[in-house]
Amino acid sequence: MALPPLIFLAAARASKRVILVGDFWQLPPIVRSKSPTAKERLGQDIFHLAGVAKSMQPVDSCRVLTALKIQERMRTPIADVVRELAYGHARFVDAEKIHTRKEKEWLHVFPSNPLLIVDTADLNSWCGRESGSLSRFNFNSATASVDLAALAAASAQKPKTEGERRIGIVTPYAAQRRILQRLVEAAGLGEWVQVGTVHTFQGGEADLIIFDSVLDDPYWSARLTNPHSVSEVLRDLNVAVTRARDKFIFVGCSDWLNAHAKPESALGRLWAHLVDHAEFVPALDLINSGFFSRVVNASTGIMGWTPPQNQQGSKLEKLDESNFFPRFTADIRAAKKNVFALAAFFGEYRWPQVQPAFAEALSFGVEVTILTPPPAHARNRAYVEQVIENLRSLGAVVVLTSGLHGKDVILDEKIVYTGSMNWSSNRGRLEEIHRIDSPEYARICLDSLQARHIRQNTVQANGLPRVCPFCGHIVHVVNQRANLREWERQPLKAGCTNELCKRYLRPLDERLPLSAIPLCSIDGKTKYRLAQRGKGKVWKCPKHPSKCPQIKFVPGDGELPINDAAAQNL
Repeated sequence: MALPPLIFLAAARASKRVILVGDFWQLPPIVRSKSPTAKERLGQDIFHLAGVAKSMQPVDSCRVLTALKIQERMRTPIADVVRELAYGHARFVDAEKIHTRKEKEWLHVFPSNPLLIVDTADLNSWCGRESGSLSRFNFNSATASVDLAALAAASAQKPKTEGERRIGIVTPYAAQRRILQRLVEAAGLGEWVQVGTVHTFQGGEADLIIFDSVLDDPYWSARLTNPHSVSEVLRDLNVAVTRARDKFIFVGCSDWLNAHAKPESALGRLWAHLVDHAEFVPALDLINSGFFSRVVNASTGIMGWTPPQNQQGSKLEKLDESNFFPRFTADIRAAKKNVFALAAFFGEYRWPQVQPAFAEALSFGVEVTILTPPPAHARNRAYVEQVIENLRSLGAVVVLTSGLHGKDVILDEKIVYTGSMNWSSNRGRLEEIHRIDSPEYARICLDSLQARHIRQNTVQANGLPRVCPFCGHIVHVVNQRANLREWERQPLKAGCTNELCKRYLRPLDERLPLSAIPLCSIDGKTKYRLAQRGKGKVWKCPKHPSKCPQIKFVPGDGELPINDAAAQNL
């Protein structure tokens, strides 16, 4: 990863010889500049620049190359993965001691195969993108990954050496790393588990590596599955796999990977190898409702990890249909400030049992925001329309959403419910959900969902839903798919629900359009006028231009004001 100028600087200090030690199948230098020249001169590793390697392969005739072929870190099945992806069998040989090394006893909570796929398909997850970047996150796969780490840590003694961690959770995405890090901190796993992106893990190693792949619906493309990025992605995956000494666990959704991780892509090649050689286990087989009781039993007598407690009890709970709803409704009724919830469906069996708790919270002035798909997408459309109307009449903000198949609920910016259970429609199916008591984790979830902007910018001043300024139809929140525009850095947007109106798709953090042209703040009568400023426009007061504030123009300003009666008929 060293930038060439830094190597030149160090090499210039030598009088006789310079020895460069490294691996060109690991990550290249990181170059933030978009300039092609900068990438060409700074983005290549020194081995390719020196002619030691070409197109990710060593130049065997190179006189200055000495290839180190024997590896002493990974058990053979793990090493076979990177032999298949990168090095080849002749150039990457296991040391003799690798063949006789046995797995650590604390890893016996998992199947004996050093390679394990934990399938999250039954969790019905959804994938989001962080605002302002292209980085992805997935709450369900994050909790599954941390659960797996906790299951292992419960059987492992606390490391005696400060900074020594036996478990690593690696992810391709910085947004997911932040979520994972907060979860690890909330779970009190920091002394057992290190969390990082592929880049931050280069140079590290652990007995157990958990690779959180993150990817799921509604996105169907990603850099990891792009056939045009095979070489660079193979380097990322090579780093992730080669961090593991004894066990490599791949966490991912089989439905999504089988559909989108094609063999010609780097992730597709890894997935195909794991499918053929790894143990395949549904996530709920390992981290089901009996998970925490098994953890406590495993940790007894060995000083392993146990779920942390606070004054109200456990900070982490895993609940199912037998004990979830009493706990959930009690928390809703105890809410003091706000409830932010994603409801995938409203069911005629479950919602009547949950609704009174929401009604009570609203009666005490608690802000309730619920995101749910448009009623037209529901089989019980008439019932869903009735539920939404009732919630809005009680004072809740109900926002129609597309592409957010979430079941997450966040209470008072402190308690997070997340998992596979549809809390607003469950009919006793074997689904589960986490209850996580952590203000830090709750805040990062709310930031990832852009909760503040959704609450502020999807409701008009009159309390009615935001409407398209061009056609008058209700606006909903759209979780955009990655292939719309490669550079798109606002994944959640406010968009018109009218399929015939293609004009309105705006960032969520943008203010609502003005229903009327602004007036002078001094005389209260003079109308502002639009003026060009750079590539954009601003509203300026022509009478007192230096005293009245300018207002940035957004599409829809002053266009077709919608009155209350018209909005109620939409």
